[in-house]
Amino acid sequence: MSEPSNVIILVSSVTILLVSLYLATCQKYQDGVIGHLALAGMSIASAVPIYEAGSGMLYEFVPTTTLLYAAVALFLARHAYRFRQHAKRGCV
Repeated sequence: MSEPSNVIILVSSVTILLVSLYLATCQKYQDGVIGHLALAGMSIASAVPIYEAGSGMLYEFVPTTTLLYAAVALFLARHAYRFRQHAKRGCV
């Protein structure tokens, strides 16, 4: 796991997994059936690179794939942060 892109993919996958599971299981987060299915799909799909890293099968990723993983992870983290801020204020 010496490649920087592999580290970015792994950290992004863990972030996507944790945030999507949090949002999918949160009682106050109302995104409908389709939204919850999409979050569940993202959490399942993000578990694959984590499993591959644990098995020593992590591949070299092209820069666009690395950027996509990082962008989705940052977007979800920001979305969860803003949701928590609104929930604390009682807006949800």
